[in-house]
Amino acid sequence: MPNPTEAKVPKSDLFLGPMCRITANLAGRTRYALLNERQHLVAPITLIVPGVLNGSQGALYYPPEEVKNSVAAWNYMPLVVYHPKLNGM
Repeated sequence: MPNPTEAKVPKSDLFLGPMCRITANLAGRTRYALLNERQHLVAPITLIVPGVLNGSQGALYYPPEEVKNSVAAWNYMPLVVYHPKLNGM
């Protein structure tokens, strides 16, 4: 007997071919802005939190002061779903 608390997701929602659905729960206000003549959705987000995080080189410690000092480096940096494939685009 299936668990009644399990979410029942239609198979069509699991894979949408080359497109996929992203749900973002945003607390801040979003806006659209142009960067390099392309329109982007802009939202306030936290990309990294202090602590030990797993990465491709193994676990690394990110101290609070390092995270705080790197915030400005992410301004105007597009966050993409997949890595760029051709000339950074």
